[in-house]
Formats: sequence, C-alpha cells, structure tokens
Amino acid sequence: DTAALTRDNWGYMIVDEDTHNLPMLKNDWFSYSSHKAPVYKADTIEGLAKEAGLNPVELKKVVDEYNAALKAGKLGELTPPNTHKNPRPILKAPFYAVPFQGGMTATFGGPLINTNGQVLDTEGRPGPVLIDITKDVTANKAEYERKEPEQVKRITDRIKAEDIETAVKMIEASKKPYVFVGGGAIASGADAQLNEFAHKIDSPVADTLMGKGAFNGTDPLYTGMLGMHGTKASNYGVSQCDLLVVVGARFSDRVYGNAKKFAANAKILQFDVDPAEINKNIKTDASVIGDVKVILEKLNEKLPQMNHNEWITEVKSYEEAHPMTYHKGVLTGPYIIEKIYEATHGDAIISTEVGQHQMWAAQYYKYKAPRQLLTSGGLGTMGYGLGAAIGAKMARKDKLVFNIAGDG
Repeated sequence: DTAALTRDNWGYMIVDEDTHNLPMLKNDWFSYSSHKAPVYKADTIEGLAKEAGLNPVELKKVVDEYNAALKAGKLGELTPPNTHKNPRPILKAPFYAVPFQGGMTATFGGPLINTNGQVLDTEGRPGPVLIDITKDVTANKAEYERKEPEQVKRITDRIKAEDIETAVKMIEASKKPYVFVGGGAIASGADAQLNEFAHKIDSPVADTLMGKGAFNGTDPLYTGMLGMHGTKASNYGVSQCDLLVVVGARFSDRVYGNAKKFAANAKILQFDVDPAEINKNIKTDASVIGDVKVILEKLNEKLPQMNHNEWITEVKSYEEAHPMTYHKGVLTGPYIIEKIYEATHGDAIISTEVGQHQMWAAQYYKYKAPRQLLTSGGLGTMGYGLGAAIGAKMARKDKLVFNIAGDG
C-alpha cells in the first residue's frame, strides 16, 4: 500500500541514477530527511519495491504513469499531482527511494509516494496527526451527522511465511536469546503474546522507556531497561547474547550507543510494523514486517518449549553483582519513587514530565501492565505529565494516578 509507507507523514521520492547524483537533489532532501528513513536502492523498480517494503505492482504502475505523463507534458493531471519544480524521468538503473516529507515541494526528482495522515493515525505505527481547522469553519454552524469510527485493521499482509520460518530457525538455534521490547508491543496490544513468547523461549527480557509494562516488571525474566538509562544486567546481557529478538522497538541512539559495538556477539531478529525501522540504525540479520501481536501469535504456535537455565543464571548473576543503587544517606528521587511503588503495591498509573525524574520513574517503579507509565519519549514534551495525569484519572477513576514532575 503506497499510501502508508512511513510514519509521521513521511514517504519516498522515486529517482534514477542520474537524478540521485544531482547535488541539488541531495541539498533539497538531506537536511530534513536523512535521519528519518533509509535510502533504498535496487537495479529494478520491482527490486526497489521489495527493498523498501512496497507493493511492486503499485510502484511499477506509479512510475510508468509518471514517466508517461512527464513525456506527454501532463504531470498536472496525475492524482495526486506531482509537486516538483523540475521533474526528471526515471529511466536509468539503479533506482532509489529517497526519504521525503509529505507536503513539501522538491526541486528535482521523480514521483512522491506520500503517506496518508488519516490512515497513519490509526493503522500500522501510530503517529501524531495535525488537523488544521480554518477560522471561518469554527465561526460557522453546520449540521452534525454522527458516524461510528471504522474498526482499525491490523497490518498482516506483509507477514511472510518464509520470514516466520526463518525466525523460528534462528530462535531454535539460539543458546543465549534476549528479548528487547519497545512501545510497538503496547500499541499492538501484544502483552499476553509477549509473555507467552518470552517464557516459551526461556529468555531474559529488556525494554525501552516506551515499552514499559509490555512485559511484567516483576517477572523473574525481566532485567530492566537497555541502553544509556538502563541496568547493567540488561546491557551486559545483550552484549553476551547470541540472538537479540527485537519486538516493536526502534533502536534509538540512547539504546545502542556505539552502533559498531552494540550486541556484537549476537544475530539480530527484528519484528516491526514499520519497514523504515529495519536496518535504519542497526543492521539486522532477519526481520518480520507486520503487527507484532500477530507475529508473536504465529511464532508461539510454531515454537517448542525451550530451556536456557544456564543462560538465565548467567544474566541473573549480572543483576546480583550490579544492582540499581542510589545514595541512601539523604532524601532522593529514587527513594521517593520506590516508596510510591511500595505504598501503591505497583498498581498506580504514573505520568511524568521530561528530565532526570522521568528516568527515575522508569527505573525505580515496576510496571506490571501496559500504559501504567504515561511519558513523552522521543518527542520530549515538557509539561506532558499534568495533562496525561488528568486524562488518566478521568478514564480510570478506580486508579491512583501520580504525576512525577521536577528534578528537585
């Protein structure tokens, strides 16, 4: 589906070898797109579609229609219309899919395969959508016609049987697996499937800030966050594992640090609904594209019960040797958060602002369920916590809600 390629209204501009080498093109897109999505390359349009995770028939159709319209001087008749000032044909291999932000005008290039914000908001990888209502609309009256929201469909058409089989073989061959889970598992509602998966392959589990609660933080297999703000147990464990299974996580720089040294002993198997995340920051050995809940369901059906007692014992020894600690001679943020955890028995909803207290809230409160921690991740929105806490209390009047704010 070329209408929903990447997140946050990002898509691709399709160009050939001659256009890709133009300095003007690189200047036009590099400054605002180079860190959002990878540039894909192939010797055929069909191969390019496969590399970028697109529908090859649809992409070939778009390119053929573009070339024909350009030759006939009828680009303006295309739907949606092409938005280049100096459009160029797509004829010479290799071909490229260049990351591009929807709504922008390119100076040079081929057709823009844009994302669709209305679809992106609810399907696939969720993302923010700006709905801009003009002043004349807000000042006028209109008849209201109630419509029921359409049911959100899970993206399963990209889950390939051969990719599932490859994943099964890699997991079965592993002696030291490690599961790394991110916010995608929460967005997918895959917590039950993830719990079954981790226990079936008998693997320790680390998470990201946005993945908190996807796997029960009180489970013996849980080792804490990974990366800069993570536990030594998780970081040492991932450095020693032979297979890192990544479930709905995006490999932010706060997680991997030095990309060349990250999980250096491991093969990497990544599950994600967004093909733009595969091989973006960390090179993977294999991947399965699609809704992670469905992916895990398929794997759980095929995998046998496994036993990695020696590996689990090794990881637990890291926990015992390097526990999370803080200065206990004075009143501190970690101490307060630990006391909130004890007083609420781990059943409260926690929201945070942005800062060191946000990391303490992630590290010293054990989250047992999805959406127990409401926090602004990559966006880093200061002031988020108060509104989130009010909304959480309105939605869950039966729950205690804490907004942890400030580093004082």
